Amino acid sequence: MLAIHAVFIYIVLLNVAVVVILQRFRKRFPPSLTAEQQNIVLGPFAFVVTLYAFLLSFVVINLWQTFSQAQRTVVIEAETVSVLYQLTESFPGAQMIRQAMAQYVKSVSQDEWPAIADGKTSPKTEALYNQIWQGVRDLVPATAKEQLLYAALLDQLSTLANSRRDRLLIAGGSIPKLMWTILIYGGLLLLSGLYYLNIGSPREQIVIDFTVIAILFATIYLGLEFSGPFQGDVKVSPQAFERIAAYMEQLPP
Repeated sequence: MLAIHAVFIYIVLLNVAVVVILQRFRKRFPPSLTAEQQNIVLGPFAFVVTLYAFLLSFVVINLWQTFSQAQRTVVIEAETVSVLYQLTESFPGAQMIRQAMAQYVKSVSQDEWPAIADGKTSPKTEALYNQIWQGVRDLVPATAKEQLLYAALLDQLSTLANSRRDRLLIAGGSIPKLMWTILIYGGLLLLSGLYYLNIGSPREQIVIDFTVIAILFATIYLGLEFSGPFQGDVKVSPQAFERIAAYMEQLPP
């Protein structure tokens, strides 16, 4: 929380600095447009601002949906391991698989979570994941009950594979760098366009400049925070895996 508060303070200070620079630049190099010309420019500029705001909002909403999807994916993956752990209880000789599952949920939160913040995976977690697959393949259902449980086991194993794959894909982000380049470039053009919007009243001008720049900076910061669901100050936590790890410790080995 302290980091978020510090970033908010930095954004406000940067906002004030940009407004001051813009005001001084207007005083030193006042726009040569007349009031009538400013009214003519205001229409196209308002359209550009609206278009940019729509694009920026689209990106932020897309990132928020990806962030929410990442949270759901993490919960599904953790819950699936718990189901697998309970399904294998009825199979004789499944102790090694169950140990691998218990180690897997711990390794995801302890080893892989720091790695996926950098867009990587943990070799230890990957090895445990492969052990789970190998252990399930080695099971031989002998009774009709075990055959039904084995079918459910394979279905849950497929869910685990899909959830893990989706989590690792989401860790890389959903917005290409070209899009961020366009957004930053458009933001700079928007700031330069404010130079020509001189309403003649210094106090009201400061309020307008501060409001526009504040919304721009806040929205871009929000997009940057949501761009990586597993990194930054606002990120998906491994709480679901930690909860399942504590739950599995209470179950018989």
